[in-house]
Amino acid sequence: SLIAYEIGLRAAPGPFVPVNVVAETLSAEGSGSQLELLDQLIHGTATAAWAYQEPAPHDALGSIETTIRIEGDSLVIDGVKRPVENAAHATYLLVTGRAGSGLAQVLVPAGAEGMTIEELTSADLTRRFASVRFDGVRVPLDAAVGDLGTADERVTRQLQVALAMHAAETVGAIHRAFELTLGWTADRYSFGRPIGSYQEIKHRMADQVTWREAAHAITDAAIVALDAGAPDATELIHAASAFLGEYGGEL
Repeated sequence: SLIAYEIGLRAAPGPFVPVNVVAETLSAEGSGSQLELLDQLIHGTATAAWAYQEPAPHDALGSIETTIRIEGDSLVIDGVKRPVENAAHATYLLVTGRAGSGLAQVLVPAGAEGMTIEELTSADLTRRFASVRFDGVRVPLDAAVGDLGTADERVTRQLQVALAMHAAETVGAIHRAFELTLGWTADRYSFGRPIGSYQEIKHRMADQVTWREAAHAITDAAIVALDAGAPDATELIHAASAFLGEYGGEL
């Protein structure tokens, strides 16, 4: 979370969140060659993407229609994922799909036959997103991360980790925006006085300090709860996301 905060503070580019989500998953569920990929992710010689979210009408978090099925000695993937951060530059994609009544996850190498990646434009210059289509993409059975149809709890954990890291990044960005604004109120003069000396501006800056510190507090509480496996971790993570969504744009 400290690194995520520093990345947000400096608007550092790079696939920090997806790589760490995949690495955390492989450390818990990976086996065989998957652990070799984990080592590469740790050393920065490979990158990864998490193909989770889907386009409308399945664009709500948790609405997964991409299918993963066993066919002979292969796993076959069909569906569309959008947006996928770092998809066009990832060494592997961790694909979340539906296998029967539960979820499953598989590692798909970049350039797999049947996989089409279309880069998207974004207002966020620090991240790159893409739409990924899987048309009968085949991977070996050992590409599955964990058992097929039993990944629901793991996917929930991944989503929590991603939201927590995004929240920490946002807090860093909020802090930097406040610092820039505060400096501007000291440098900008009106009627021979810095505008920061006027009561109206003082009140606005006081509000922003309160929002900034509250953002720190709720995000830190969510991350501590997630790390400890506390029962209220999900509630705190969503509370942090809601607070940052409401007040982040005000700073």
